[in-house]
Amino acid sequence: MTTKTKSYFAAVDSPFRLFLMVSLSVFAAELLVMLFIDALPPLSKWSAALIDSSLLLVSIFPMLYLTLFRPLTAQIRQREIAESALRQEVEKSQALLRNASDGIHILDRSGNLVELSDSFCAMLGYRREEMLGMNASQWDARFSAAELATVIEKQFQQGIRSQFETCHRRKDGSVIDVEVSGFPLQFDGKTLLFNSSREITARKRAEEQVRKLAQAVEQSPESIVITNTVPEIEYVNEAFLRTTGYLREDVIGRNPRVLHSGKTPAESFRALWDALTDGKTWQGEFCNRRKDGSEYIEFAIISPIRQADGGITHYVAVKEDITERKRVAEELDQHRNHLEDLVRERTAALSLAKDAADAANRAKSNFLANMSHELRTPIHAIVGMTDIALHNTEDPAQVKRLSKVIAASRHLVGIVTEILDFSKLDAERITLAKRDFNLDDVFSNVVNLNRERASEKALELVIDVLPRLAKLALQGDPLRLGQILVNLTSNAIKFTASGSVIVSAQVLEETALDVLVRFSVADTGIGISKADQARIFTAFEQADGSISRQYGGTGLGLAISNRIAEAMGSHIDVESQVGIGSVFGFTSRFAKTERKVSPAHLESTLADHLGMAYANARILLAEDEPLNQEVLQQQFNLAGVTVELAWDGAEAVEMAKRANYDLILMDIRMPKVDGIEATIAIRALPGQKDVPIVALTANTFEEERQRCFDAGMNDILSKPSSAVELYEMLIKWLAKANG
Repeated sequence: MTTKTKSYFAAVDSPFRLFLMVSLSVFAAELLVMLFIDALPPLSKWSAALIDSSLLLVSIFPMLYLTLFRPLTAQIRQREIAESALRQEVEKSQALLRNASDGIHILDRSGNLVELSDSFCAMLGYRREEMLGMNASQWDARFSAAELATVIEKQFQQGIRSQFETCHRRKDGSVIDVEVSGFPLQFDGKTLLFNSSREITARKRAEEQVRKLAQAVEQSPESIVITNTVPEIEYVNEAFLRTTGYLREDVIGRNPRVLHSGKTPAESFRALWDALTDGKTWQGEFCNRRKDGSEYIEFAIISPIRQADGGITHYVAVKEDITERKRVAEELDQHRNHLEDLVRERTAALSLAKDAADAANRAKSNFLANMSHELRTPIHAIVGMTDIALHNTEDPAQVKRLSKVIAASRHLVGIVTEILDFSKLDAERITLAKRDFNLDDVFSNVVNLNRERASEKALELVIDVLPRLAKLALQGDPLRLGQILVNLTSNAIKFTASGSVIVSAQVLEETALDVLVRFSVADTGIGISKADQARIFTAFEQADGSISRQYGGTGLGLAISNRIAEAMGSHIDVESQVGIGSVFGFTSRFAKTERKVSPAHLESTLADHLGMAYANARILLAEDEPLNQEVLQQQFNLAGVTVELAWDGAEAVEMAKRANYDLILMDIRMPKVDGIEATIAIRALPGQKDVPIVALTANTFEEERQRCFDAGMNDILSKPSSAVELYEMLIKWLAKANG
């Protein structure tokens, strides 16, 4: 049976279907009787009646069909069409639900999920089968379960569309902002809640940015005005209201000319509108008037606001009240002009003061130079003559007396040197030399200069340094290093009654190029209190004023030593306890050198070398002091070298005209013509341009040294000098002159 036939019979009432079935059955029986009537005569009577009945039924069936069945068939067809349309609507609704862009979710009154769209699954990152039956509290991230139940119940009770914002938690734990809108609806006799969620995370962020921007504009300390192109004011911030005294209702919709005072140049307005017409930013000053009539000056930056299509719809002005700044600037200009006059006056006064200070400084330098010359020159003679006397006697008592003379002379030299060094250090004029040396020589000199004083007090003077470090070839300023160590050792011996003084050196760092050494001098003396430790490095200061009376000294040693240590990149530190002793220390970095360092006692070696290599050298000595002449001649004689004497600079120039010398030793301070003038004159002589000239001077100031070099001298030998220093200087320049 076809689908249409089934539909047909399903649409007919039961009695009529029975009647139709009977009629058709009778008609079929009639056909059978007609086929078998001749074979069954007894049935002919019944068959005739049956045939008549069948004919009657067949005759009235068309009429029944036309009057009853045909309208019924039309109704069935209409019902089929309606059912098909309903099925299509249901399928369409399901497709819309599944494919909706918003996250549609249908909830029952308990908040359980009945149906949802694919977009809602995608929004939260779940599969459809994972979410069906899930409660809304499982994805809502803002409300608690009780709060959410209240919100859902309120949606049901209102019976109209409602809307609110919340947060959804995705399957991965991330949270998104959403806007939920929904309404209750009837479905299969049940009331369900039809909700849709739309993500608004980006919108919320944009709104937050807009809010921040609005706050920044509103709270800006500068006045901000936005106008349309008419122009009419559409917005002003709080700073504008504070500056102008107007209320918003006073200015909104009005032209900005409400602020004009009439004192802004017309050229400014023309430049403003020329720039804005061209779509450019303009900046300049306005003289405006407040609501109370007072005037003020504004610096404004006005820019066009363009839309996406490039069209200009508004102008924004950012303005700053610069009235006070302008006033201050004008006052500063007035003060500046006044100050320029004052500066000119003060500059002139300072120039005079500077000239006076320079004159005083020159006078000081000249005084110190004269003092250096007057003191060191006789000391040089004393030390030299005493040294010569020591070479010519073997009497132990005489040797002891002469040694004490030399020690006293050297002590006097030390005091003079300290005073002069302090003057140089005070003027920041100390310079460090770069010479090859080893620590063995430095420590030997420390011991030689302090051994006798230590022995007199029965103190143990100990040198604690590893042999490798002591013999290491270094480059630096051994004289300045020795000056610090001699001073510290001398102080340690001075303030120690019994026990020992230990001078030590140890390596802190070492590379292939240099070595950092820590030097220290430890004693078992009287010690220094904490309060006095900061004072001892100040010039002319000692821990106790009575110390200078008890122990002697200038109070300059530590100050000078610390300044030298600072020049060497360090400083002297001290650890001390009263009654126990003190440890003074400092560090210094020295470059390593491959050159062979001379041994400690060089005098005889250098004298022998000088006599053998340069016995025939012609040397001129210009010196006006007889004792110094005698000392230097004796030192030359010990080396087997002949020297010619000139009593002043004029005689030295005359002798240089008559002979060519291999070396000239030139005293700086001489009568008639001094050493500077004589050197200049000799350099002007034919053939005397390259002769080595070494200055002999007791003035160790840098200015004096520079004067020597500027005059054409090659080197400087300070007074007093030892025989070793003299011999090294002679060998150095005679080797160059004969090289």
